[in-house]
Amino acid sequence: MALIFENSTCSICKEVLTENHDVITWQTFLSKEHKFWKYSDSGMHKSCFEKWKYKEEFEELYKYQPYIDFDDPTLKRMIKEHGMPNWLQEIKNYRAKNRI
Repeated sequence: MALIFENSTCSICKEVLTENHDVITWQTFLSKEHKFWKYSDSGMHKSCFEKWKYKEEFEELYKYQPYIDFDDPTLKRMIKEHGMPNWLQEIKNYRAKNRI
């Protein structure tokens, strides 16, 4: 989840986020090369996000988590040792359901 400090701005409208606003935050889930990277690990006004023309595409990317590689040996080892956390299973299920 993004850290929001005093005078942090909305990644969409660039206005300051205040405690009076409904704010949405996102954890880092995209690499710097991705066109939506600056919105990953950011905060935004909920009202800005709801009207944003890329809202649906961004939400799909968040559900899909494109940079999680289920074939990564380290991830496989962690799952074997500790089990698969619910959030990771949700991503795997989403990919299977959508044949991604």
